[in-house]
Amino acid sequence: MRLRQPLRSLLMISLLAVSAVSHAFEPGKYQTKGNWGELILSNKGTFQLETVGGQSSCSLEGKVVGNKGFTGGASAEEKCELSFVPKGKSIEVAAENSACRSYCGASAEIDGLYSPVPPKKKK
Repeated sequence: MRLRQPLRSLLMISLLAVSAVSHAFEPGKYQTKGNWGELILSNKGTFQLETVGGQSSCSLEGKVVGNKGFTGGASAEEKCELSFVPKGKSIEVAAENSACRSYCGASAEIDGLYSPVPPKKKK
């Protein structure tokens, strides 16, 4: 059964949109250049993010949904939303709302490029 051209085009556009929205990141450990930040992605769809800046730090954990990370807060104002943008094998992380600041000290940041850490070789 052949699909008509408009229907086939619509189906292709829909498939491309779905694949662009839901990027599956490789589980593992990622670090920033200079090792001031560490991101751990589990194979269960969760993340942990720790950073250090000056005398301060950030500490977040939550769920990954598509290209977004969400922390659990008691209210909408307390929920931090992060964007995870693939950059080759690395991930560009950025805070999407002001609630993310509450997870950090005065001089610590979340935003940055996190690159995969190769697994340690066993001797």
